[in-house]
Amino acid sequence: MSEQINGPHQSNKSKKKIQTQNMTKAERRELQEKQRAEKNQKKQENTQLNLAQQKKTQQLASSVSSLDLNRTSQPNQLSASTPNIRKPPAQMRQDDPKMVKKIEKTQTVQRIPVQKPVALFSHLTQYEKPQSNLAQDIVHPSIISLGLKFSEFVIVGGNARCIAMIDVFKKVIHDYVTPPGSSLIRHLTMYLGKQIDYLTSARVLAASMKSAIRHLKSEISILSIDLPDIDAKEKLYDELDNFILKNITIADQYIVHQTLQNIHDGDVILTHARSSVVLAVFQAAYDMGIKFRVIVCDSRPKLEGKELLKRLVATGIPCTYILSNALGVVMKEVTKVIVGASALFSNGAVMSRAGTAVVAMMANEFQVPFIVCCETYKFSDVVRLDSFVWNEIGDSDELLDLTNSEPSSKLPSVVPTLTNMQSNASMIRRSEWRNLDSLGILNLHYDVTPSHLVTMCVCEIGIISSTSVVTVLRDLLEKKE
Repeated sequence: MSEQINGPHQSNKSKKKIQTQNMTKAERRELQEKQRAEKNQKKQENTQLNLAQQKKTQQLASSVSSLDLNRTSQPNQLSASTPNIRKPPAQMRQDDPKMVKKIEKTQTVQRIPVQKPVALFSHLTQYEKPQSNLAQDIVHPSIISLGLKFSEFVIVGGNARCIAMIDVFKKVIHDYVTPPGSSLIRHLTMYLGKQIDYLTSARVLAASMKSAIRHLKSEISILSIDLPDIDAKEKLYDELDNFILKNITIADQYIVHQTLQNIHDGDVILTHARSSVVLAVFQAAYDMGIKFRVIVCDSRPKLEGKELLKRLVATGIPCTYILSNALGVVMKEVTKVIVGASALFSNGAVMSRAGTAVVAMMANEFQVPFIVCCETYKFSDVVRLDSFVWNEIGDSDELLDLTNSEPSSKLPSVVPTLTNMQSNASMIRRSEWRNLDSLGILNLHYDVTPSHLVTMCVCEIGIISSTSVVTVLRDLLEKKE
């Protein structure tokens, strides 16, 4: 059997042996050289294939490493291989231990992480309320003072915070001295970065503040390197003043003029929290002699609507003050809802003070127009579908503080109920609620209203749909170019 199976192979080998035996030395040498040449050619082909495979693997490895670097060190930039993917910023990746360690190393001010973070929002920044705001020597004193006002909510509102920041930046630029061996264009941007880091550690920057910072950095980048520091500073002062004049002062005047066209005699207008441009609209309508009434809807813990109520009552406008749980009662008499906005996203969603989305849903249920007043410098190319991916988390202890809910002496029947609430809250506070495993407290500052609940958006370029943000941003970019 073995001879039958191996017979053909043995016959071929025997034939080759007979052929080589019949060859001369020259013919055998020529055959050997030919076989060597074939072997060398095969070796070269194999090495070329191996080199090609190595290059491919190196390219793949470099692309993967570049993506990883973009995810960690450059979260706000897009990689070349993924142009349509927006990397989440560092403040949205707090559930990544590597990112947390990296942020702690680069922080201008060290913050204490919250003891009991809410699991659903573990990807967001959650810190305990700082006991003291101490900064390094590189932070300007006016920046430290401004950061304290932001953290204590002495200055609130997108426009107010932006104007205050720009005024402080002018002081910082005035006191700035270019170090020897460097230029103002290169060093000032880095110096301002430390000031911005401190403000961010005090409180998350508003969309209006981010827009002003981008504008300032772009103006610094186009300065001539031969321009003296005094002239460069004067030019930056003018640019910052023009930014406020164009994007806030004049823009609000156009918004007021456009919104007044939708306010008529007999209107009952509902608004939520406090917005500077909405306050300007109501005051202008009152000055024009339009007879209307305002319902101020408010929500805890900030109760910002109280400040708006004081201004409207001082002006002479008839007002009604309610909390958000009474929306269903008063909405049937409301003719339109006018609110402000912290930001307007490219998908038409509106980010505003927490509780605005509830007002929008109730207005949609009662078929009441929901009008948003927002300046174009608050428009953002970011897409937000909800308020879970990004939000600002406030101090949890504020929800247990009922000092701003003191009962009125004219309502004695309510006194026992509110007194019990205050005593229960103080009991929870005394027993250290952080030690209670069954209790978790979350204080969100913003919510996101979807575009289908927004009737119209009033900005300085006119009355538009909220989904037209992308078109407006594109037109503004073309004008700059």
